Amino acid sequence: MIVGLRAGDPGELADVLLAAELAARTGSKLVVVAERDRWARFARWTSGMYCAFGMDGVAQASHTAERAVQDDLYERVSGVVSLVPVEWTLQWASGSAARAAVRYARRNPTVLVMFRPSPGNKAAR
Repeated sequence: MIVGLRAGDPGELADVLLAAELAARTGSKLVVVAERDRWARFARWTSGMYCAFGMDGVAQASHTAERAVQDDLYERVSGVVSLVPVEWTLQWASGSAARAAVRYARRNPTVLVMFRPSPGNKAAR
């Protein structure tokens, strides 16, 4: 079972708990695909540019901050998933979590992908 998650959106942790419960009931492994927001992707690109021009200190600070955000999200997801006895893993996506989940499902055709409708989706109303 795969569930998509935007980093920094604590409202989606309820989706993770629901997916963990479904995965446990079906005996599946839970894969949480976490999406970096666009500012994190920009920060990653700029830290690479700083490193390329010899400003390793700035690049290292950016990497350390990104790692802290990843560790914080991992701890929050771990706290939620630990409520349910299920095997799980966290995968990071550079772009859309939905596209990353679909790519993962193509590589593993026996998975179930869980999506929550976006707030702007009129069909979900």
